[in-house]
Amino acid sequence: MSKNGLLPVSHSRLWLQQQRMICHQSINHLKLSCAKSREVVFTDSQRRQKKLRDSPPPTTPGIERRDQLRMVGVTIANDLTVTTHVIELTTKCAQTQCTLPVLHVHGLNDEALQSVFQSVVTARLLYTASVWHRLTRASDW
Repeated sequence: MSKNGLLPVSHSRLWLQQQRMICHQSINHLKLSCAKSREVVFTDSQRRQKKLRDSPPPTTPGIERRDQLRMVGVTIANDLTVTTHVIELTTKCAQTQCTLPVLHVHGLNDEALQSVFQSVVTARLLYTASVWHRLTRASDW
């Protein structure tokens, strides 16, 4: 609140968005599950310092604010990067690759090992790649 008792413009926009969301929920008979909901304030790198100083209040009480969200299997950070997702993805693929010699020792032939690799690792790499590949940085690889 400012000295005159009014909300700053950015905070009043958030309040208005919250009221619109509540109205939409009541019209469409929807109920927001705060326990399942998360909130992220997305920023770009030029405005990151300003964001740290002037962070807006949470838009809905009871909803946790996070630095990153996992949406449709992709982890997106608040600066719109997928570095965490790439690290998780490469770790999972490396773990899968370490299990291939174990499968070979247990009698799986080369053709079957290639099939396992394609079905697991290739599927992981291609899943939602069209979404996250544009958000990667050169340092991610």
